[in-house]
Amino acid sequence: MAASCLRRQLGFIALFGIAFDNGVLMTTYIQQTLMFRKIYDVEDLCNAIYEAAGRSFHNIRQNNMKLRRIPIFADKSGLLI
Repeated sequence: MAASCLRRQLGFIALFGIAFDNGVLMTTYIQQTLMFRKIYDVEDLCNAIYEAAGRSFHNIRQNNMKLRRIPIFADKSGLLI
């Protein structure tokens, strides 16, 4: 029972790490877009954010695919090694 709880906790930590990494990438693209565009109203801001999301989508997807290639090994009890 303790191993099952440990696996759930490790899985949550891993998913939180991936979500945090995606947030950092998205924030970086939004910041770069806002640095090079002049924002006059809310519509300009929304368009800049949509542009940043479009540019970052491909890179976030590539980053997640790299993370999935990391091998995870488990022994017979199911504990991660």
